[in-house]
Amino acid sequence: MSDLFRSEKAPSDWTSDFLESLNIRMQPVTGKEFGFPSDLPSLDHMDHDLVTASGSDTNPNQAPGTAATLMKLVIATGAGATRETSIDVAIQRVLEDAGFESAISGTTVNGHWPTPLMMSGQLLHGLTDVCVLSRKDAFLILPVENKTISNPTPTPDVEAQLTAQAISIFQTHNKHLADAGLPTLSTMRIPCIRMSGTTPTFYIIPVTRKLSDTLATDPCTRPQTPTMVLKHEITHLYPGWNREEGMRDPGFREVALKSFVAFKGLAQACWRDMDQDDSLLHLYDAVSS
Repeated sequence: MSDLFRSEKAPSDWTSDFLESLNIRMQPVTGKEFGFPSDLPSLDHMDHDLVTASGSDTNPNQAPGTAATLMKLVIATGAGATRETSIDVAIQRVLEDAGFESAISGTTVNGHWPTPLMMSGQLLHGLTDVCVLSRKDAFLILPVENKTISNPTPTPDVEAQLTAQAISIFQTHNKHLADAGLPTLSTMRIPCIRMSGTTPTFYIIPVTRKLSDTLATDPCTRPQTPTMVLKHEITHLYPGWNREEGMRDPGFREVALKSFVAFKGLAQACWRDMDQDDSLLHLYDAVSS
């Protein structure tokens, strides 16, 4: 933006200009720098066919859940996969298979979920494509933004939309904390996923109170301190990766599933940090009583 002024736009309408105006930068990092273990997690707990079977094969002996996931990946990567809804459905299945749907961690995978965003004094509204919610109180804790490989939206614009959703999460959590009479959060690390077809890219977006307040109240100020978003791509881990095939290819599917499982652990660490910072669990008790 040559003349800095952020017009009010819903999260789904953000472009890379908004990142520039807020001094938010994407920082590509290695798996180690991102926080992944040096060796990606084992998939021994998963159905072998889910990891290794060709999506095109029909096997009547496959477990129903495995067959459903593979079929949805085929549909999401097929010649007719021009609708993001097919990716939405497939990624929901993959997240569930990777353990994001868990009674133990208290999380559930969902589709569209509201992402209200206070911007320049106006409350704007958006929706996630797919997300992970905390089960107990249905708080949004991980947004997923999906695009077909034929979608012309530039990657930086999609990253801007994810960032808007991350700020929405920060604002929403703080509102609930304030409404419950509890101290608000000063910072949060928001785990996010971008899907291009069935190829994931993983992000950790730090959101501070200063960044949120600047967006909410001051359309003409650019923060002096940059916000560095950690971005981890995994396509280099599989030399045979093909953007059209994505997770339909069993070789890349194995890499992707291992990365999803590793990201689940990283996301859980982000959520624990939230609780340790400002006792978010007390909020759950307060709003549930």
